[in-house]
Amino acid sequence: MNTNAILWAAGAVLMLVTLGQWIVLRSRYLDGLNKQRTRHALQLQTAGQHIEQAKRQIAQLQLDLTGARSQLARIAARQHQMAVAPARPASDAQAARRDAGVAARRGEPFDGFADTLPALQYPHDPGVLATYPRSH
Repeated sequence: MNTNAILWAAGAVLMLVTLGQWIVLRSRYLDGLNKQRTRHALQLQTAGQHIEQAKRQIAQLQLDLTGARSQLARIAARQHQMAVAPARPASDAQAARRDAGVAARRGEPFDGFADTLPALQYPHDPGVLATYPRSH
């Protein structure tokens, strides 16, 4: 056989092997890519479901909080109505002024750290303010 023909035949075989290898590798790559896209879509779907569940839980917690606040307001109103004391006589005006001064000072932080004080939005609860000193 001619050397030239052998080189052409070897070149053709080499090209066919390279083409076959490229086709196999390309198909494996595309299969892996499709699997990865499928996993990604499943993760997106799962994340969306978790977000929806979290939204439902937040809505339920907000409803519970609203109910608790309204119940607390009803209890506070009931306790306030039960605890309403009769008005002091006019002769006790000095004691009334002194008590008014204590009530006015109660909103100020006694140690200068306002962040550590409880919120005064529930003044009906004596337990909240019981730990803070009262001025005499």
